[in-house]
Amino acid sequence: MLLGRRRTARVCTYGGVLMLVFVLFIMLQALVTRDDVLNDFASVGSSRVFSSDTGLSIFDYPADDQRLVNYVRDVLIKQYHRSSTEPPYNLTLDRLNSDYSRGQSKIIDEHLNKKNVGFFVDVGAGDGESNSVTLFFERERTYNGLLIEPYPGRYKTLLTKHRKAHTLQACLRTNRTGNVKEYMAVKERVSTVVPCLWLETILAATGQKVIDILSINVRDEEEDIVRIIPFHKLDIRVVSIEFSHDTNSYIEIVKYMAKIDYVAIHQIVYHPLHKVDFVFAKKTKVKK
Repeated sequence: MLLGRRRTARVCTYGGVLMLVFVLFIMLQALVTRDDVLNDFASVGSSRVFSSDTGLSIFDYPADDQRLVNYVRDVLIKQYHRSSTEPPYNLTLDRLNSDYSRGQSKIIDEHLNKKNVGFFVDVGAGDGESNSVTLFFERERTYNGLLIEPYPGRYKTLLTKHRKAHTLQACLRTNRTGNVKEYMAVKERVSTVVPCLWLETILAATGQKVIDILSINVRDEEEDIVRIIPFHKLDIRVVSIEFSHDTNSYIEIVKYMAKIDYVAIHQIVYHPLHKVDFVFAKKTKVKK
């Protein structure tokens, strides 16, 4: 009886050791796979973009480095070109002259004197339709633009909307973030590593010096992002920012925008949605 118990104990011990080894092996494989994914972002074509002497990836280059700008323009941005064979919009609410935003689009349209043909940059574009500030201008005012969205699920949905604009799956880099960030697609239970780029780099890649509308819809990073925008290098005419209602960062942003000669021309608070929307415009271009 005693011998049988000892044998059983040994079997249990060996089984526990084997299970521990198996778990460690799986964890090691996961880390290796993740490193491989990260390294994939440092590749252009068949050549690595790591500097052999410094070990830096291309995403570590300065924001205005032309090699980085070229890579973002030629590799990362999904370019849109108008054609007669392009698919029609695939929108949930497909009505002409519709304001898909919470009122910001109409305010901006009036401020810009219903200007036709312009350029927008939409940071945090979401699914490309819900509460979109830029969709109205794309459809009704023939604007071109760039839609930026880091979350895998939202970006995938965005592409199905057939927006007539360039798209970029990336997060914005700030002084508090690194050059890549991992996002989890909840439904698919798959993680995606996304590059984090300076907005200065992205804007340089568009080749646009005049940005009619800059729409920012990010979560709790509004102040960090606004403070690194190169306003002195570009003519950004209108800036629309959505804030979470439970943050006071908009107070600091209003002060900061005033210092760089932007004034708030629209503010609205949505208590049920816990949102605060601001629209800023250059003082020299504010309608009297």
